[in-house]
Amino acid sequence: MTDGPTTEFGNTQALTHMLDSMRKGELEIIYSGKPLAMGGKLGEGGTKTVYEAVIGDSNYALAVPNTVDGVERMTQKWMVALQEPANTERVKAIGFFANPTCKALPVSINGVSFTALQMTRYQDLPYQIMDGKNSRSSTVTKDVLPSGVDGDSFEEYFAHIVPDIQRLIQNSVRVGGDSINVCLVDGQPRIFLSDLGNVQFEAFSEEQIPAISEMYVAHALSAFINGLTEAEYRKHKAFLESEHFKFNNPDNVTQGLSKRVQTSISGNSDSI
Repeated sequence: MTDGPTTEFGNTQALTHMLDSMRKGELEIIYSGKPLAMGGKLGEGGTKTVYEAVIGDSNYALAVPNTVDGVERMTQKWMVALQEPANTERVKAIGFFANPTCKALPVSINGVSFTALQMTRYQDLPYQIMDGKNSRSSTVTKDVLPSGVDGDSFEEYFAHIVPDIQRLIQNSVRVGGDSINVCLVDGQPRIFLSDLGNVQFEAFSEEQIPAISEMYVAHALSAFINGLTEAEYRKHKAFLESEHFKFNNPDNVTQGLSKRVQTSISGNSDSI
């Protein structure tokens, strides 16, 4: 398969074969001359499909392209995805929780050379993950909300994310909602960053801070609620779907936590 126009990842004909065969359910991935033992699907988004794979002697998460797009759009998306390793290291250096393993892996997918992404599986991390996109990828297995939770007690509980969002803003980290997840560290919610191909590092103006604070808080809340077990969600369904979480209610959790972020920033104008 050497004919046809080329892309950053090879010629179009070969990549078309790769995507078509993946759509048919074929998935042979070779690394260092040996087929990888592939497990089940761990998650899926508009750019990546993530599988369990044995690399060396350990289990990892291995991301390959989603097959929803044609070759041109897929390669455009994958060029962005391959920025994730460098961006992940950068946010970890600032002090954020993020995947400890995120690196490009040269492989062959159904006979076509490509670059996959190798990551630590969520279940192998020392804390639980509440995934904003794939609830089945969340690792929470038991109740996490405080007993008798209400608007005030939930806001106090979730306020552990306030310093993290302050750090995002003061360090000029611009991320979309897909990048903001929640991890539970010693039972406390913290921001966990992933899918960082599109992250940008550009300072926010003072006028942007209220809106970006609300947006980051809202995405974190969404990830947290998405990551609850079905049983716990049903248990607190009335509260979780109440006015406390209506975005335009000035007394809701999003507004309250956003104001805490803004107060923290105004009291500390230096990067942390």
